[in-house]
Amino acid sequence: MSLIKINPKGQVTIPTELRRRAGLNAGDLLDAKLERGKLTLTPRTSLDRDIAESLDDLHAGRTYGPFDTVDGMMQSLRTGRKRKTVGRAKRT
Repeated sequence: MSLIKINPKGQVTIPTELRRRAGLNAGDLLDAKLERGKLTLTPRTSLDRDIAESLDDLHAGRTYGPFDTVDGMMQSLRTGRKRKTVGRAKRT
């Protein structure tokens, strides 16, 4: 068992050995749950992290497109992927 201190901002540091044994890396997501007075942290899958990062990109306007055709999308992928910032993607 490890003793962990909560800093003034409510943050904690998970000891290196526990992170290693749990397979946790910087940027990983954890579900936090309180049950019967115990706080449980459960790792989320890498897919969950990828989805969260994608949603962050979408909300920040870091997107490609929208594209009118598949050919237009493929051309964008082949030619350096020029990023276009859009408020909301148009539905076609």
